[in-house]
Amino acid sequence: MAKKYKQTRLSAVDAKLINAVREGDYVGMVIAMENGANVDAKDPKFGISALTIASIRGNLYNVDRLLQSGANPYVRDPVDNWTAIDYAEWFGRRSIADRLAVAMKQAVALRKDVPKAMLRD
Repeated sequence: MAKKYKQTRLSAVDAKLINAVREGDYVGMVIAMENGANVDAKDPKFGISALTIASIRGNLYNVDRLLQSGANPYVRDPVDNWTAIDYAEWFGRRSIADRLAVAMKQAVALRKDVPKAMLRD
């Protein structure tokens, strides 16, 4: 039996971030972040992060901005336990997967708590 994600509620500003990322709205995404949105906010229906949504949609500009704003590339979805890089690779978003791999290596250099076993070559 497949795991199910229990839907959650988002703050209004986090909902604006998720909706902007889902729609590919770079300006709306930036405005939401400037208004205090959590860059690691998760879609309330599926539990995937804003970074994962941008990766699936193939929006490199949004991926870059989320990473520059501190989005965690190691956030996993609650059902399949995949990260944004897993989805990028699955959907054939090579440039995004490459960017996420660099971000993951940088995260390890900055945060000692990220397991080295999670690095991708």
